[in-house]
Amino acid sequence: MVERVQVPVSIARPRRMMAGAAVGYTVFTGLVGWVLSGFAPFFLAAFAIYAAVIAVPLLSRGPVRFTIACWTMAAFVLVLGFILAAAGTYLLWPAVLPLALAGTPLPEVRHPWPLICVSIVVCAAPIVFFVLVDL
Repeated sequence: MVERVQVPVSIARPRRMMAGAAVGYTVFTGLVGWVLSGFAPFFLAAFAIYAAVIAVPLLSRGPVRFTIACWTMAAFVLVLGFILAAAGTYLLWPAVLPLALAGTPLPEVRHPWPLICVSIVVCAAPIVFFVLVDL
């Protein structure tokens, strides 16, 4: 009789780095917005809650749960971005891109170029948003 043992499957490092880029973007945007808003504590608290919620996929253990958590958080950011647009949550829409790529278990995503391109977009997005808001 053969005994089947489930071996835990790990999640690829680039996928976790993509999800981490979404959290990093949220923290960066929150800090920049906090400074530009005159150090308003509400702004910082709101983006800290968002950063904690967006970090949920990083706590997932298996690849299926990680994928579901990434897509759920991406949908959460988009929906709340539309509902709370007046509060500035539309600034988090670029965080959907790394979450969507992290939720895709395709071999192309494991290549470093998507991570590099997404990191460039995620770093440039808050600057572009704040420049457009100041116009």
